[in-house]
Amino acid sequence: MFDSMTKREKILAIATAAALVVTLIFVAFFWFMTSYNANEATLRGIDGNIKREEAKTRQAMAATRRKAWYAATSLSSDADNAKNEYIAWLTKTLRDDIGVDLKGVKPERTTSISHEGVKVADQISFSINPLMTLKQLTQFLSEFYSVDALHRISSFKLTPETQTVRRKKVRTGKLKTAFQIQILCLKGAGRRSEFGQHFRDMGVNAEQAAKTIVRRDIFGPANSSPVVKFKTRSSFESGKDVSIAVTATDADEDDTLKLEMLTSDIEAAEFLATKGGRGGTLKIPGQPEGQYKFAFKVTDNGLPERSSEETLTVRFKDKPVKVVKKKPKPKIVEFARETRITGNLKDRDGNWQVLVKSQMDGKSWRLGVGESFEMDKKTWKVQEVGKTSATFNVAGETLTFSRGTPFDKPNERSPSSE
Repeated sequence: MFDSMTKREKILAIATAAALVVTLIFVAFFWFMTSYNANEATLRGIDGNIKREEAKTRQAMAATRRKAWYAATSLSSDADNAKNEYIAWLTKTLRDDIGVDLKGVKPERTTSISHEGVKVADQISFSINPLMTLKQLTQFLSEFYSVDALHRISSFKLTPETQTVRRKKVRTGKLKTAFQIQILCLKGAGRRSEFGQHFRDMGVNAEQAAKTIVRRDIFGPANSSPVVKFKTRSSFESGKDVSIAVTATDADEDDTLKLEMLTSDIEAAEFLATKGGRGGTLKIPGQPEGQYKFAFKVTDNGLPERSSEETLTVRFKDKPVKVVKKKPKPKIVEFARETRITGNLKDRDGNWQVLVKSQMDGKSWRLGVGESFEMDKKTWKVQEVGKTSATFNVAGETLTFSRGTPFDKPNERSPSSE
């Protein structure tokens, strides 16, 4: 068939066949490239999925490690046990290890922490207000942050303590502190055998750091003035020897002090300084009545050097003479003022009798004519008894009383006929 074609037809057939082959080649190429690109995108997607899954696995492993670390450093999941453990650690650290006068640890509140509606931890807050030096504060912060535990200082306040000495305010070298502390108790955490047993390396020597901070002393001037104090009462008995304690203090506790007596009104008085220059004893021999003054000076070795002077005034007084006061004589009690006739009656024989009673001691008498009783160291003898009165013979006098009349106010008074 090809042989029967003309030359032109043959050329046209060959060109058509060649074009068809080229077209097939291009179609095959484009199909291959499309398939390759699709497969490459699929591979990239698979690789991306693998990497994402690996990242999730690594995150899960890291989360597991963090959870294990948090659980290990958490306090007991039992909030009450955790509270007691933490109070015991704080108390021991401040009182026993650092020497701070801690009045107590005050638990304030316990707050539940939840995630997606599930309780994950308890947060317990505490407050403490110890009085401490800057060195003790530095030691406490070092101890606090070296312990691997889920606790933090949420806030604290520092105020330099001052005192008034001779009408001047001076720093004592101590700080009033107010700490707010929080701890976390994770659910599922085991109970620690002893809180504070796991420590981390702070990377610096705590003692050296404390010395550097204390030397800087951001809570006071470069150098505080020392102060002289006297421990004594104002006066003493004349003629008796006296010993008075003299002390020197400085807010800069590392300063060396020199305490000395400058002047004395008593030549024989002697001041004996103790080792270290922070105190001593003033010995004064017995003196006659009068007022005596002693001037003291204390100097530190700070930069610049500072000093202060104080004057001690001592008074000797004669022993007062006791005046013995005579006791007044006791007043004579007159029973007659409270004694009265309370009634008049007849006995079986028809003879009148009188009833007499003393309101002072409660005594009473029933007397007929010729009978008597003793009152106010006198004898009262009945002479006559009527319906409403009676007559008595008393110390040579005849006294008549009506019923109800006090025996110190008779109706009639006349000499006795006996």
